[in-house]
Amino acid sequence: MNPKKAEKIAKALADPNRLLILQEIKKQEDCLYCTDILDMIDLKQPSICHHIKQLTDNDLILAEKEGRNLKYRLNDEVLNEFIDFLEGLKKTGARIQEPGARSWKSEFRIQESEAGS
Repeated sequence: MNPKKAEKIAKALADPNRLLILQEIKKQEDCLYCTDILDMIDLKQPSICHHIKQLTDNDLILAEKEGRNLKYRLNDEVLNEFIDFLEGLKKTGARIQEPGARSWKSEFRIQESEAGS
């Protein structure tokens, strides 16, 4: 998983209402209907739609149309990739850096060499 995708997922997971939605989906044997989410979470329908959109846009949940209803399930593949990404940071102590971006060390060396000139 690239750092940009991990950043977007982290932002999506930073909201307690979205975490609650994920927990409720998990409790219901990994599948929950949209109408059930409305009944379980104390938010207005537009707010729930916003949170569901954030979760689906970041591929954390998958929507399946079943008749006139939508049901949601966790996207285990993306969740596992995100967990692997985080574990990789822990194991290697790697810094997240955009491709092509200079590190603070290279910036310091450039400034140091310019100052010495």
